[in-house]
Amino acid sequence: MSLKKLGRDSKGVSAIEFALIGPLFILFTIGIIEFGIYFLKRNMVSHILYEASRNIQTGEIQNSDNPQQTFLQEYCADTPEFMRCEDISFDVRSFDSINEVTFPTPVFNDEGIAQNFVFQPGEGEQITAIRASIPHQFVTPLMRNYFQPSEDPAIIVGYSIAKNEPF
Repeated sequence: MSLKKLGRDSKGVSAIEFALIGPLFILFTIGIIEFGIYFLKRNMVSHILYEASRNIQTGEIQNSDNPQQTFLQEYCADTPEFMRCEDISFDVRSFDSINEVTFPTPVFNDEGIAQNFVFQPGEGEQITAIRASIPHQFVTPLMRNYFQPSEDPAIIVGYSIAKNEPF
């Protein structure tokens, strides 16, 4: 085959283009899926937090024999299968007025599990503030470098503040 003919030959061009662009396309597609999973987890934490705070707000949790165990059972029942309810940490605190609501700075271990969260659901007509957190590990290098530059897990956090009903 002459050099002139070889220059006009277009066989295999698609394979070369795919070899150049394909890995980036696959990486971005996986990144989009992973980011979607991250947002799904974030929305599920908000839903679980809503359900958990509703059960505290009505006094259902406080009036049980073991409030902390009942709380655990209730929010685990609302946790979807793709999330482990053991990984969700709740900080439940009660206050007499909305102006008093504060949370201490959270302390997390290497796995992203909170170490200084407490369970104090409060009494009727008190303000109950709940903070929930769950660690998330990104798989794709692009997401990991952006969201986890120090290799610590990304922490998904949600908050709920409500006034307990008179029970």
